[in-house]
Amino acid sequence: MKKIKKSDIFKAVVKDFNVCNDHPEVLKLLIEHRSQIAHNKIQRNLFKSLINDYVKLTKKLEDNLEYVTHLSETDHLTKAYNRLKFNEVIKVEILKSKRYKTDLSILMFDIDFFKKINDKYGHDKGDLVLVEISKLVKELIREIDIFCRWGGEEFMVLLPNTSLKFAVLIAERIRKSIHNLEIEKIEKVSCSFGVVSFDFDESLDAFIKRVDNKLYTAKNNGRNRVEY
Repeated sequence: MKKIKKSDIFKAVVKDFNVCNDHPEVLKLLIEHRSQIAHNKIQRNLFKSLINDYVKLTKKLEDNLEYVTHLSETDHLTKAYNRLKFNEVIKVEILKSKRYKTDLSILMFDIDFFKKINDKYGHDKGDLVLVEISKLVKELIREIDIFCRWGGEEFMVLLPNTSLKFAVLIAERIRKSIHNLEIEKIEKVSCSFGVVSFDFDESLDAFIKRVDNKLYTAKNNGRNRVEY
């Protein structure tokens, strides 16, 4: 057997098997080398595939988490925040207001004679009223404002950095817009509003209780009005 030269090994690796006809050891080396190249290529492709699958899976999990979070925070009918999420947000806004001594106001409203709407037109139309009013309110408030379906036909709008004076103006604007809203095959709808501004010394419960009292004052004074 001829002595194996390095040049022969190089030629065998970079060219083809013809070079190593007389060198079984070189042929073995070449086979092992090319097998290793193929193995490494398979590993790289597999690794890339695993990375791509991981990225896709992570994105899917993030999307699912975002969707589940959205479901847990919003009212399924009106797409406004639900009461649980609102209570979470208002606590944060109260802390900010106390710390930085900034205005914080809240308005609460409910739909006048909503039971009569359901009785006269049916619950489907009652749901439509809730949806259309919610859409309208979202268009009228700012991005920083927090809109919530408090329960049934009652709603809340939290107004950060807003004085009582301007909160009343916002409530009046919403009230008039709702009264002018045309909803398919339904007579004019009106809402009653209560508005208060946060007192730095009061609790969350006291804050909510005050606006609730103002709402009932509006209803007792004839409805379709704003009390503050």
